Order: sequence, then C-alpha cells, then structure tokens
Amino acid sequence: MSPPPLGFLVMGGPRLGYLAPPCVKDPQHWLKSLGCHRSTEYLKLLNQCVQIIIHALINCNYYSMTFQVPSSEEEWKEVANGFMSKWNFPNCLGALDGKHIAIKAPKHSESMFFNYKGFFSIVLLALVDADYKFTFVDVGSNGRISDGGVLRESCLQTALDNNSLGIPPASSLPERNTPVPYVIVADDGIST
Repeated sequence: MSPPPLGFLVMGGPRLGYLAPPCVKDPQHWLKSLGCHRSTEYLKLLNQCVQIIIHALINCNYYSMTFQVPSSEEEWKEVANGFMSKWNFPNCLGALDGKHIAIKAPKHSESMFFNYKGFFSIVLLALVDADYKFTFVDVGSNGRISDGGVLRESCLQTALDNNSLGIPPASSLPERNTPVPYVIVADDGIST
C-alpha cells in the first residue's frame, strides 16, 4: 500500500497556495484551528516557513527537495539497513523530531502560536533516515502544540495506526532468535 499523500505546495507566479493534507476533512476549519481566519493569513505564515526551510536546506547543501515516504517492506528495510550500517542500530525506521520555527504572531491568533519557549512559532515535524534525509515532513501546526500533539494529528500517525505504510513485521536482531518490532527513535517530546 502507498502512504497517505502529504500536503504540498503549489507555486505559480506571485501566488502561493497550500493544499491541506488529505486527512484534513474540513480545510476551512483546519485553517481556523491554526489561528488563521482568512486563508491569506495562513499563506503568509506558510510562505515565511517555506522560505526558512528552503534557506536552511540550501545552506546545508541539501539540494534534493523531493522525498517520498517509504511505502513497502523493502523500502523500510532499506532505511533500517542504513541505520544498522551507519549507526549500528538495528530495526530502526527513522529519527523523528520537531523544530519550532519563529514567526510573527498572526492577527487574531491570541496565544495559539505562542510556545513554551516564549515566542510565536509553527512546528516542523520531520522523520529522517540514517543519512539525515527527510522521509516525512509535517509543517504548519501552531507552536502551542507539542511535538507529540503534532504527531498525533499528522497523516504519519494515521498511517501508522492504520498499518498502511508497509512496515515490515518484527524481525530478529543480529545474533538473536527473538523477533523484535521495528522502531522510530524520538526524544521525550514525541510521546503519544
């Protein structure tokens, strides 16, 4: 099975549009939950975020802006093999973490984007492989929400809950006979 499609950007001339992730049932309600009462406010907010991400990726010499969530057992095993060969960590499907990206507070958002660190932000949640390449990105949740909260509301969590990502069944660790499930590593902020 293929993974759920992610939200994506559509750029054309001076316009920037955002298509909500397909797991969002009501895009207008979703925008309002982000503190944006008009889609233009969200587009400005998203544009700031995209510019920051693109700038960061270019400065890190990460020119490939395309990524695909693994969708088959073979693709996930390839990711796990990368963690085993590079980090000596078996059965690992990725490292997941969130990053607060500072923004100017959107109008009428009150404290919705104000985070525990003391500034207004949106959250970038990313899953990376052993070479730090993105395999999943969720960006745009308001900074008030924890990394775990962003994950809980993401298409990634939905796909994990529905077993629709093609994650391989448990397999034995090197020199062991007992099957162990595949894992995603994260810090305490990702608890679900």
